[in-house]
Amino acid sequence: MYSEKAIPLPITNINGREHILSSASLINDENKEEQKKKEKTKTKNKTSKEKINIEKSDSEIMSKNKNDKEKEKEKKKNKKKSGKTDLQRTSSVIEIERRLKNVFDASNYQIKLLDREPGAHPILNNDIANKILPYVTPSAYREYRSWRLIYCLEYHGSNLQTMYDCVYERVPLITAIMDEEGYIFGAYTTEYFHKDTHYYGNGETFLWKYSIHDNSFKVFPSTGSNHYYIISEKNYLAFGGGKGFGLYINDDFIDGYSDNCETFNNEILSCRQQFKCINVEMWCLEL
Repeated sequence: MYSEKAIPLPITNINGREHILSSASLINDENKEEQKKKEKTKTKNKTSKEKINIEKSDSEIMSKNKNDKEKEKEKKKNKKKSGKTDLQRTSSVIEIERRLKNVFDASNYQIKLLDREPGAHPILNNDIANKILPYVTPSAYREYRSWRLIYCLEYHGSNLQTMYDCVYERVPLITAIMDEEGYIFGAYTTEYFHKDTHYYGNGETFLWKYSIHDNSFKVFPSTGSNHYYIISEKNYLAFGGGKGFGLYINDDFIDGYSDNCETFNNEILSCRQQFKCINVEMWCLEL
């Protein structure tokens, strides 16, 4: 607000006449000056605000560029990691294919069956041996392509102690049995047989069966549910345990039986639970 108090006014002479500027005219000039100052301040504030916005925009752009670079770096890192995973996956597939080839392409194996005498009823032949070999563990034993017959019921007689003497400290060992129905089955072990009232052996042990009717072959490895792999007392030899023996033969190597057991979760190896042996062979794998 401006005061209405009288202000001395300057006097000018225009065309010989004096004019006195009115108080209202001066007030109007002051208002214009004040308005100019406000406009100048407003312009200055606007410029300052625009400068702040520009700086803020530049900062956001720099931050965005930084984030984009970090994302690109992370993307490259993930791509590299993904490539490594794909390579590992590819290697795994190749390894699986190699193992399957080892299992099913048994014709590549050249196994020599040694020390078999003529005139006997042979159980193991090259075809069955080729089917067994891919399952032999540790894998180094698969290089043992000379299989030596170290016990045969027809050669050495039906005596369990004689068998223990023949196979003493000989490993790995394949037991092969033929029953009167023509069924062929047995076991693979990496601990030698000896008289013991307790179970022994390890998870490398497995049972197997071969059908002459359709040339089928099955392996029953350890389930890991127990450690009842081998028990060999003076009057019997057995493999597996828990609700029955997977394979059992008595001391005269005539009578035997097979049942499903927890150790191998196997099928009955013969056509029926009880069977009679025609021949029994023990083969030691050698280089």
